Amino acid sequence: MKIDKITLIIGASCLALIALVLFQARWMQHSRALLEEQFNNKVAMALCSAVESLKEDPSGQEAKRSCALVGNQTTNCCQELEALAGSQSMQKALDNAFDFYKLPLNYQAGIQPRSSRLEEIPPNSCSLQPLLESNQHLLSVDFPEKEEYVLEKMSFMLGSSVLILIFISLVFLLANYTLVRQKQAKQRNTEFFNHMAHEFRTPLTNIALASRLLNKEQPALGESRFFQVIQRENQQMMQQVERVLHLAELEDGASALRLEEADLEKLLQQSIKDMGVRIQASNARILLTSEISSPLILGDTFHLANAFRNLIDNALKYSRGTPEIRIAISKSQENILVNFQDNGVGISPEGKSFIFKKFRRLSYGNPGMEKGFGLGLSYVKRIVEMHKGMVRVISEIGKGSQFELALPALKK
Repeated sequence: MKIDKITLIIGASCLALIALVLFQARWMQHSRALLEEQFNNKVAMALCSAVESLKEDPSGQEAKRSCALVGNQTTNCCQELEALAGSQSMQKALDNAFDFYKLPLNYQAGIQPRSSRLEEIPPNSCSLQPLLESNQHLLSVDFPEKEEYVLEKMSFMLGSSVLILIFISLVFLLANYTLVRQKQAKQRNTEFFNHMAHEFRTPLTNIALASRLLNKEQPALGESRFFQVIQRENQQMMQQVERVLHLAELEDGASALRLEEADLEKLLQQSIKDMGVRIQASNARILLTSEISSPLILGDTFHLANAFRNLIDNALKYSRGTPEIRIAISKSQENILVNFQDNGVGISPEGKSFIFKKFRRLSYGNPGMEKGFGLGLSYVKRIVEMHKGMVRVISEIGKGSQFELALPALKK
């Protein structure tokens, strides 16, 4: 199933937006964890600083003496530590420490026995060992407003991230909406163009049929210059219409290649013969050479012949003076190369970048040279690629052009 570029772009942009949202959420989660870690480290340092300052305070010295005399696990020691936790000295020491570390939060302080299991040590705690002789008690605090504090610290980061994501989402929706509208407009234009080509083909076919019947009934009319102009222009218009319809069928997948063994030299000879009138009218000289005896490939002779005629037609259109076209067949590894060389006006580097795109025509500053619909080379590239080959152009302004087609050789 063929996926067009616009659908691919929309799908890729959706995945990119989802990835961006997930990455942003992960980044915010990581930032929050980092802020909480920094907060816990500041609290631990503030608690240890408060305990250190209580060593010189009378209430702290009193608690140290009491616990040293009666032992750390006695009721009297616990009562002294509880009194120390609720004392003005402890509150002042904690307030000073929290102010120093810029932690302006309400807190609840307490002293509790230390568990022998490491994982049960509260995160916001510090040992009283600098104050007491043993390491059996911890000074711990609880912050009821910790969540609000962390979210407030993240408010700018969170708000800016949300705004950026909203902005990117709006741009994404607008861009995709525009792409969808362009896709719909392109589809409508293509359908109209193809329908118009179908409508043109019927009267052009009737004109061709009528001119042949008229020429058969009145052979003298065939020598008339005006009658020849009618036939020539009708044939040229029919070729343009057929190009549009063939390219539309290929893009829609309605036309599959009918592969068969094909001799490229004979196919080129037939293509040159089919364009005999056009070549004769341009006084062109065409030289066909082949380095191999039987340049066989597996291909669709109908579409390949159309592609060859398109290349010859382009060489005739953009020629300078008498057109000279050299067609050379050679072999390179597993490919057969068909080289079309002309003495035309050449192609600029800018022109080579879009020459194979639909509806793009080369401009030489002369509107009279901008001929056709810009479909011939697009059709050539499409047909060659469907044959698993490739086409390239070598050209300079004023030095003619070379179109080289590489097609897989038939494996015997």
